Amino acid sequence: MARREGNKRKIIKNLATQVCNILLLLEEGTETSISKIVAEIYQKQGYQFICRDAGLGYIWTKDGGMTFAIEDFDQFEVLEIVENKLKGQRHLDFSKYDNMDEGYPYHLSFKIKKI
Repeated sequence: MARREGNKRKIIKNLATQVCNILLLLEEGTETSISKIVAEIYQKQGYQFICRDAGLGYIWTKDGGMTFAIEDFDQFEVLEIVENKLKGQRHLDFSKYDNMDEGYPYHLSFKIKKI
């Protein structure tokens, strides 16, 4: 059974802070996604994104899945925290997907807009 490397809440909060810091540095109009930024952060640290099993799904791990930092679905929380932290500074514009069912919002690309 795989186990998380540490406290889930702290890991997600720290990751969201890193994502915010990156988004604040990007120019207005830049197109990216939460999952793309998360991948850049974790790959630099030596993590791999693998499917552990049907129960756990995709995870970011350094040791083949024995331990993991986050599960794929944890990025829902990362996105929510990022949007709240950036209120009044940046807007993540997902409008090109209006009225569409396209997938998980953290995988969808958005354009960065300054407030």
